[in-house]
Amino acid sequence: MSYLIFDTNFFNLLHQIDSECSLVDLLCDVYQKIGIADHPQLNKMNYCLCLSEKLIHHNITDEEVALFIMTYSGKLNLRKIFDFDDNTGDIVDIKFIVFTKQNESSIFLTCERRLLQLCRELKLEHWCFKASIHHLDKQLGGIFEEDEFNILQMFDFEGTHPFFHYIKNNRCLECHDNCPTHKLPPTLKKQTKR
Repeated sequence: MSYLIFDTNFFNLLHQIDSECSLVDLLCDVYQKIGIADHPQLNKMNYCLCLSEKLIHHNITDEEVALFIMTYSGKLNLRKIFDFDDNTGDIVDIKFIVFTKQNESSIFLTCERRLLQLCRELKLEHWCFKASIHHLDKQLGGIFEEDEFNILQMFDFEGTHPFFHYIKNNRCLECHDNCPTHKLPPTLKKQTKR
């Protein structure tokens, strides 16, 4: 069985273009995977309230996280990545990494630069928000033309979010070279705002 793991930060961006987060269903269908999230984090959100009914909780334990931390021998500083030094770190991010590692052929969707770096180092399949929506459009066609979704925000020429705005690609090196958003964005039938 393979899974599509949604980092909670993904939903903040999804909510900007899809107020009900209905694209979650389409993403799971297109990737042909079962959706996974962190239910305690979903329950703290005041938008997309249906997600805990659609997505399965990961069930990764603190012990599994500790084992990952103790056996990790990569180049990245996990303490820095997860802000352990100031005790504000959230181990849910590590739980997502552990879950993805434990479930081969799973895909992790996140918009955190350091998590993308860690995925790349561990050879875990991963996509940022922009790349996953781009992939969805490529597979289904028409997502960028749907009036139901506020996709034009992603083409804002003054946009600053590297995992959301097409104009801002400065973080793309955190991912793989075959990311579709390294290329020109999909052709829009609508006129994009300048």
